[in-house]
Amino acid sequence: MYLKGIEVQGFKSFADKINLEFGQGITTIVGPNGSGKSNISDAIRWVMGEQSAKSLRGGKMEDVIFAGTQKRSPLGFAQVSIVLDNKDNIFKIDYDTVKVTRRVHRSGESNYLINDKECRLKDIHELFMDTGLGKEGYSVIGQGKIDQILSNKAEERRNIFEEASGITKYKYRKNESEKKLLQTEENLVRIKDLLSELETQVGPLEVQSQKARKYLDLREALKGLDINISIRNIDKQKQALKEGQQKFTIAFNHLNDEKLKLAQTESRIESETASLSALNEKITELRQQSFDLEKNSGSLSHRIDILNTNIQNNLKNCERIDEEIKALGEKITSGDAETQNLLALIEEKKAQKEKIEAGVSAHDEAMAALDAEIEAKLAQTEAIKDKIVSLMSDSSAHKAKISSLDILIKNFDERKSTLGDDLNVKKEALTKALSDAEAIKNNKAELAKRKQKATDGMEKLKQEYFALTDEMNKAKEEQNKIVAECNDLQSRKNVLEDLERGYEGYAKSVKNILTSGIKGVLGVVSKLIEVDNKYVTAVEIALGGALQNIVVENEDSAKRCITYLKDNRLGRATFLPLTSVKGSVLDKAPKSEKGYVGIASELVSYDAKYDGIFKSLIGRTVVMDNIDNAVALAKKTGYKYKIVTLDGQLLNPGGSLTGGSVNKTQSLLSRGKDIEELSSKITKLRDIIDDNDDKINEYRLRVKKMAEQKEA
Repeated sequence: MYLKGIEVQGFKSFADKINLEFGQGITTIVGPNGSGKSNISDAIRWVMGEQSAKSLRGGKMEDVIFAGTQKRSPLGFAQVSIVLDNKDNIFKIDYDTVKVTRRVHRSGESNYLINDKECRLKDIHELFMDTGLGKEGYSVIGQGKIDQILSNKAEERRNIFEEASGITKYKYRKNESEKKLLQTEENLVRIKDLLSELETQVGPLEVQSQKARKYLDLREALKGLDINISIRNIDKQKQALKEGQQKFTIAFNHLNDEKLKLAQTESRIESETASLSALNEKITELRQQSFDLEKNSGSLSHRIDILNTNIQNNLKNCERIDEEIKALGEKITSGDAETQNLLALIEEKKAQKEKIEAGVSAHDEAMAALDAEIEAKLAQTEAIKDKIVSLMSDSSAHKAKISSLDILIKNFDERKSTLGDDLNVKKEALTKALSDAEAIKNNKAELAKRKQKATDGMEKLKQEYFALTDEMNKAKEEQNKIVAECNDLQSRKNVLEDLERGYEGYAKSVKNILTSGIKGVLGVVSKLIEVDNKYVTAVEIALGGALQNIVVENEDSAKRCITYLKDNRLGRATFLPLTSVKGSVLDKAPKSEKGYVGIASELVSYDAKYDGIFKSLIGRTVVMDNIDNAVALAKKTGYKYKIVTLDGQLLNPGGSLTGGSVNKTQSLLSRGKDIEELSSKITKLRDIIDDNDDKINEYRLRVKKMAEQKEA
């Protein structure tokens, strides 16, 4: 991951919009003092969530907005955007690049955006958490930052190492979860207090209920008496009504006279009011026209400034595009030069080829000349033979000349011998030349075959190499996915094991009792029971808060635990002594009803000595398959039973229903089984990883052998 670019507008000294693009490697920004180098690093820290104006070398957050100069007016907002590469999926967002934007106005309004979508500051912090970035990260080291880190306390330096190791996000989530758990524990304590308080009020409320029933009876009797009195009063009121109607008639006539006078007065008031309203409307219209003129003047000047700014930006863009065109032209020129060099090299190779072919042709012509010379010598030899035959036929006639010609004949014989030797030498040379020519032709053909064979072999080897490389890459990708899945499962297992060891999810009081070592404590209910996966939700809802009840041997053990909690102010807990808690199973189970699954205490397994405990807790709870059948059974039985469905919906005795979604990840019952299942899955995945490692190593050996074949 690297910073690909930054876009700044209106931030500190950057009045105009600038866009800086960074490539791979190191980018250095240089310039004289006061030219704005530090403002770029401040902009990066600011967009990543920095909230301290002092850290940005300012007094308040509005100081980051361009304040104006003698020649330029101040701006109304500041905006910074950074673009980060996300091809390695460091940020958990399905985009190859991540654009983070922050905008602030002089009015104090602030906006944050991720990939141009509105978000919260919290989302920005969580995005950069454990990446080494962020306002508290170690990726931006300002002036004096290193000395500050070295002089910090060990606890403060530890935060930097935790950020680098990638656990800050999990600590943050852990703290949030602990806060929520603490609030939940406090709510549970309040609920228990309310329940205990309400239980004490049940007796007095029953007495009050009896009094209320007696009151209702007496009120009915009183109502009858009131009706009789009301009838008498109605007769009296009728007589009074007649007298009142006569008085009303006299008053009504007087009222009409007064209304007539009032109407005349109101008509005069309306006429005066109408004229006043006309004047007010004219004044308002004139004021509105003045306001519109002022408003249009301000908007036009602002629009002129914006257009001037756009013109400057467009001119700069034109210059940049011209430079890019020039650079592209140079690249094209260098590409043409390379092309000419390649063409010259090709022509040189063609010339070498033609030269070799010309040498072969010259050699063939020399061989042809040699053949012609040999033929001439043979013809000359035949002519000499004919001449010798002619001389021998005339020898009888020229015996006298024999003696004189002996020397000549001898010379001819010697010449003949010499010519024969020459002929033999020429024949041997011819034979050798023919043999050499044949060998050259054979060698040339053999070399061509070897070359073609090598070319075919290299092509085949390339195809096999690419195919093998693809297979190896696929195996590596699959291996990476499996390793990631294995690591994820291992992390989940470690979290669950940590939760189990630390009794996470249990109340503070329960944790302290379980770890106190008090004699007689046998364990918490959730640890003393085993439940099949399909019944976990139903049983957990049926037990409810009783999952965290503590089973003890007797009442004395319970008293010791209560004293311990009270003395140390560790909260409250419920204790279930084996000697006093007894229970029974529902005797008439509705087995024939539709959707009946069973009695909750019969669907779980536990040690026989806890039989009374679990019969007391869930021995009278019926488990049904769904809420429809559960409601039907509740109506049929008069809402006498506690009924729970397999998906966790609860029907309480008396008719109330409790339901909704169930958070299965926080199940105290299934945590142990989840750890076993995760261990099994991790073992299988590790076996697959080992097999894939062997395959990948085999692929590597084959690739190495192919490389050796390629060199050969």
